[in-house]
Amino acid sequence: MTPKPQKGPSYSDLARLVMERASSAREGVEIIGDLIRKYGYSDYGGNTHLIADKDEGWIVWEFAGGKGLWAAERLGPNDVRVSFPGYIHEFPTDFKQNPNYMGSDNIVSFSIEQGWWNFTSGEPFNIKKVYGLQPGQETPAGGDAEYMSPQRLEKLTMEMAPVTEKDLIDRVRDPRISNDEAGYGQVVSLQADIDSDMYRIWIAPTSSVAAPFIPWWLGAESIPPELGEHRYLTKDAESTFLNPDYQLQEASLFAGRLFKRVLYYMCSTPRKYLPLVKRTFIGFEDQSREDIEWVEKAARLMISNGEPNASRSLLTHYSHTRAAQAIDMGKSMVNALDSYIKLAGQWRDPKGAQINISPNGEPVNCLVGIDPEEPPSEQLKN
Repeated sequence: MTPKPQKGPSYSDLARLVMERASSAREGVEIIGDLIRKYGYSDYGGNTHLIADKDEGWIVWEFAGGKGLWAAERLGPNDVRVSFPGYIHEFPTDFKQNPNYMGSDNIVSFSIEQGWWNFTSGEPFNIKKVYGLQPGQETPAGGDAEYMSPQRLEKLTMEMAPVTEKDLIDRVRDPRISNDEAGYGQVVSLQADIDSDMYRIWIAPTSSVAAPFIPWWLGAESIPPELGEHRYLTKDAESTFLNPDYQLQEASLFAGRLFKRVLYYMCSTPRKYLPLVKRTFIGFEDQSREDIEWVEKAARLMISNGEPNASRSLLTHYSHTRAAQAIDMGKSMVNALDSYIKLAGQWRDPKGAQINISPNGEPVNCLVGIDPEEPPSEQLKN
């Protein structure tokens, strides 16, 4: 069904174009739909975007096959969506008359033509059941394939309401979902009536169970080389040598690797080390949270006085300073954990010869007696 070669924008192209062109989440969905209708869609098996603004969010599911299929569902102020993987369940067949849904003209008719949904059956039109992974395939959205499914995470997050930035940082840091497979952590609040430079984003440079969140703003003009691109996990790094243009950046200490070391040491004995490391990160973030009041007050004053460049310089300087302090903290943690583990006789050498995880192997994590890749019903069996 999928044409060769495929034509049209890719998943990443769509994300970039929405960020460049849209002034609202709803407009972002319309842009995606219009681009797919005009140019098609190139992908490797379907994908979802979550687009949000201060008022609402939208899940947009683009389907493989080259038929221009897509569907979108609105998320309101009282909705929580864990989009891993993204999903849409029941979907109205008259979606064009419903402001909470959008989709391609053929999203319903194509499923009928293929025999995937029978409109006379009385069953609701369920996007996940019709177009998603079928029984026996891996990781159904909202299912029970892992220890923490999207549905369980959504329920736990809803129970935190009203949710603050600090609450959401704690949820993203949850060791039940944050492990060696998590590349970073991000938390952002979308607010009304603020200068775009003042949008604040909390970012952890690697798996947030083992890294502090650092506040950044859209007005920041640069990042330290330690937080920039390094060869770790970069495509073709294993088969090529370094471009001399990047030699100084690559020579800098990579924050991602530094806090990966914290992860590996900490998760070797999580009952002992995880509480200590987590409390340290929380203390660091609480300090940042206290500073934010005066930093943002000064930055807003500069903007109101017609000095946006001065505001950007302040925001950049503060984030660079906290990043440097986070790196110093990470170095101290690694040195302390390394020394303690070795001097206390807790070091253990590898038992095998395979350094990389097997396709179905358990990643490094700070759970005790639990495999994050298995549902709760399987934990006691294994």
